[in-house]
Amino acid sequence: MSTEISAAHEHIELSHNLDIRFDLFHASDIYIMPHWHNALEINFVLDGTFEVTADGQTFLLQSGDCIIINSKVIHATRYVKNTKSLLIQIPYPLLKKYIPDIPKIFFDVPVFAQDRETKAKLDTLKTILQNMISATDKASLSSANTLRFQSLLFDFLYHLYRDFRRELPLRFTDRRFKSLSLLEPVIEYTKQNYHLQISIPEISNIASLQPEYFCRFFKKHMGCTYLEYINEIRLSHIYQDLTSTDYPLYQLLEIHGFKNYRVFRRMFHEHFHTTPGALRKELKGQNQ
Repeated sequence: MSTEISAAHEHIELSHNLDIRFDLFHASDIYIMPHWHNALEINFVLDGTFEVTADGQTFLLQSGDCIIINSKVIHATRYVKNTKSLLIQIPYPLLKKYIPDIPKIFFDVPVFAQDRETKAKLDTLKTILQNMISATDKASLSSANTLRFQSLLFDFLYHLYRDFRRELPLRFTDRRFKSLSLLEPVIEYTKQNYHLQISIPEISNIASLQPEYFCRFFKKHMGCTYLEYINEIRLSHIYQDLTSTDYPLYQLLEIHGFKNYRVFRRMFHEHFHTTPGALRKELKGQNQ
């Protein structure tokens, strides 16, 4: 299994000869900034703690919890301490091939069940996910295991469609999806140049929009200003370097283009509920 974690706007990587991405991750203190992709995403926590912010809500998942994120939904994730989880991404074209009405529906799967019937339906999905892991337990999939895996994938989609499909709400309109596509070059450019001081005229030119309109357009569809977004990217890189290097904080701020220390401290505490120094001290204590 691949353990590469990509941030920003993700491109789906298909696993082996399967039609989906199916990866097991064992990670600690990794923050993946807000992003979206043209796929249905399933995160199933096997051990540890996994934090997800999606569609304006934040969830703290523990072992046995599962979250399903619809295509084009902006989300951010964080692997807290020693976390093991399963990531599945099912490309939208594959969904559309076998679920023709997918453009008109979305999957409303609660993270935490409130009643016995819903819990039973969620448990069915989780059991299928566990069986999928078992079917891919070997380095190379045999023909029999590949067939078994594919049958489990369709069984998962069957139960998902039967039990959790809902009519597409207004916030998931095709117009919104097309608008996100217009932002893809902006996201890619920012991903490559986040450490530089990118001006609004510069980035609005990448989007072929007037600066004032770009600012409104970006905030409407991303839920934050462009400055907040690029600072999220910088924060993500600084966080990962704090946990994996001994560089002093001032040097990390300089490397990743974060000029406003006060804003950085506020954002860091809001996201991780600690300070950079306290985080490093905690990690060193765990490694001793």
